[in-house]
Amino acid sequence: MEVIRQKVKNYISTWLLALFAAGLLGLLAFSEIFQNVVSDDASFDNFSDPIKSDIIANLKSIRLKNRLGKYTVTLSENGHWNLIEPRKMPAPTQTIEKITRSLEGLSIHTLHQKEPINLQSFSLDNPIAILDLYTKLDEHVQIKIGLVNPINNTAYMTISGQDIIFQTSALQSKLELLRLSDFIDSNIFSQKLSDVSEFNLYRGRNSESSNTLSRTSDGWESKRYKSISARSVEQTLDAILSINSHMIIDTQDEKLQNLLDNYLKNPLYRVVVKTLNGESASYTVSGLVNSIPELKIEKRHYFLIKSSERRYPHLINKDYLDVFNIRYQNLK
Repeated sequence: MEVIRQKVKNYISTWLLALFAAGLLGLLAFSEIFQNVVSDDASFDNFSDPIKSDIIANLKSIRLKNRLGKYTVTLSENGHWNLIEPRKMPAPTQTIEKITRSLEGLSIHTLHQKEPINLQSFSLDNPIAILDLYTKLDEHVQIKIGLVNPINNTAYMTISGQDIIFQTSALQSKLELLRLSDFIDSNIFSQKLSDVSEFNLYRGRNSESSNTLSRTSDGWESKRYKSISARSVEQTLDAILSINSHMIIDTQDEKLQNLLDNYLKNPLYRVVVKTLNGESASYTVSGLVNSIPELKIEKRHYFLIKSSERRYPHLINKDYLDVFNIRYQNLK
């Protein structure tokens, strides 16, 4: 019995020794494969700024492809970002700024030779995200994002025109997780309060405004009320400018489009916003809608807002409707 027990011990010891040796050989092989890390100071100096600041400063178009879809945004002549693929919608500035800030703040950890085995090992042969940057000078830079290491919060990437693989700090914007909703602006009003010079509110189809709020050097003045508080005016306007859309009705159906037009032909309110740079935009606010075919909404729980800057109307929850009814108590 003792002999059998000793044989079992020897057998287990032999296998453990073999597994240890195999693991050691594996580590040696890994070290041999990746010993081509470029780490000398001269190399880091040459690649210390992988994405030039003038590329980001002169962006005209951005195209992102990840496993959730393909998205293309472009900068319009008036300085607004618009989504053009997979659908045409205004794009939120915040998403664009997150992307550009991530690119500006890249911190390089290591450099690797751009070889097939490294491309495969760092998942750059099948990247999780591809970002194409196009500038106003017709420059094009493509960035491929591969393996993301959650332990040290780094990512591997290649940048067109540079024959190297970068291990950098992981992008804060997490390009691989961005989806369609991140590229659609849910805000209806494109103006910031600090940029507004004049706010005009009309009731129905009246040609005369029921209230005009104008910015002055001392604060604000009202067409309707003599004594108002600048703080109260800004709180009132901010509540309107911050309205978020429940849904954008981007329909191609002619019958549905006619229905929406009919709601907007007899508006409850109209708003015209002028900015300090001389631009102007108008907004048509409908009354509560009874129903919209193919949309599962409760009767008289929503209204429409159509902006002169946007192709499609927004569907808004009725809770926001009262903010357009500006009373003296809202401004004093």
